Amino acid sequence: MREFTDEESNLCLLLNRVVDMQNPERHTVSLVVSLFVHFLASKRCGPADNAKKLSVSRAKGTSSNVLLRHFNTLLGYSNSEKCFTIPPARLRRAAVCNAFLHGLPGVLDSNLLIGNQLLSIVLQLLLYLPSPQKFASDAPSADYSLRLLSTQQRHNWLHSIIIILYKYRCDAAPTNDAIRKQMLIVVQTLEQQCHRCPPTSQNQEQQPPVAIAPENKERRSATCLLEAPGPDGQWSSSTEDSEIGNDSG
Repeated sequence: MREFTDEESNLCLLLNRVVDMQNPERHTVSLVVSLFVHFLASKRCGPADNAKKLSVSRAKGTSSNVLLRHFNTLLGYSNSEKCFTIPPARLRRAAVCNAFLHGLPGVLDSNLLIGNQLLSIVLQLLLYLPSPQKFASDAPSADYSLRLLSTQQRHNWLHSIIIILYKYRCDAAPTNDAIRKQMLIVVQTLEQQCHRCPPTSQNQEQQPPVAIAPENKERRSATCLLEAPGPDGQWSSSTEDSEIGNDSG
């Protein structure tokens, strides 16, 4: 198990425990974060306004970056480790995370300047929340699923992804890689939702037989694709092409 000895990582754990999990005023914390997210979403900066406010945003860039770094720490994200130091299950219960996730679609939709600054941490958060890891230091697993999220969390998760795909550039690394993995999480969740096990010998008399499609050994599920890419850093598409050819045939 990897030990987080960095001071900033320990600070993330301490803040999450004191401010969030062990705080009797968690409702107040949620309201404060909700107001902060609402403030970010209320300052509309469309494409026409970007040129006018570019110089102002550069002047305020330093202060806003410091503010966002502190907010990342409240979310349990270590800016030095470039990863979350809080287990996904604990983060899904955190008041700060839920309040931020609730207002995230509005920020991404209304304020493109802030949205682009938050895009990196947002993509990592959306990829981390459906993770089945028990500890933040565990190796990434392939069994990601949106079923681990509550109904409201799934709604905000999918809403944020749709806005990112519609309004933000997703053709450059590492954004394209994160978006691809999130699409695979959606596919895998749907596969798990539609999966039905064949009847066993014990309950075969009680349940009607279920038609099970023959297994295609050449087919790669989303589980395999969620694992780390190959040595060349590229995702293999040969199997996907063969699937498309088989489906068209």
